Amino acid sequence: MSSVLNQRQSAIKSRIQECKYHSQIRDIAHQYRHCGKLWSERDMKRLLIDQFERDTRNDPDFKDQWDAMESVELAPSLDGAGVVTLGVQSRKFTPQLASAFVDWLYAFGAEHEMVFRK
Repeated sequence: MSSVLNQRQSAIKSRIQECKYHSQIRDIAHQYRHCGKLWSERDMKRLLIDQFERDTRNDPDFKDQWDAMESVELAPSLDGAGVVTLGVQSRKFTPQLASAFVDWLYAFGAEHEMVFRK
């Protein structure tokens, strides 16, 4: 039983990783303008995860992990007034993907001259 629990725990990102990338996303959301505007942390998270997936989808280190997740799709909103993104969510990140996402966020921040708080 403990072996199964240990395997399950090792397949899920850590709370420390989650806190780290949420802090990075918050810092980016307060500084980075996309399409001429600042976006909410929630919206910026979706934008960043989408770009992270695009940048790492075919990387041999991550391909199998991405393939195991649902694909991203766009669907019309229920009232037809907009578009909703469905699919990849950070809660499904493995520890390896979560670690790579933190590194990717640092690279994104450096490329766009973001300042990260501690």
